[in-house]
Amino acid sequence: MFELTPQDLLLTTPQGNWVENSGNVQIFVGGGQPGYAKGLRHSMNLTGENYQTY
Repeated sequence: MFELTPQDLLLTTPQGNWVENSGNVQIFVGGGQPGYAKGLRHSMNLTGENYQTY
């Protein structure tokens, strides 16, 4: 078992800013790219305000 922090779910915009958006996310844990490597996939819904860090 492991824990994901909010920082683990950040995305990067084309401008290089980090953002976290609400909505459905797919978490994949495995030894390679999803769809090619064996692993576990989990879907979860993030709620709250979207925010951006600089």
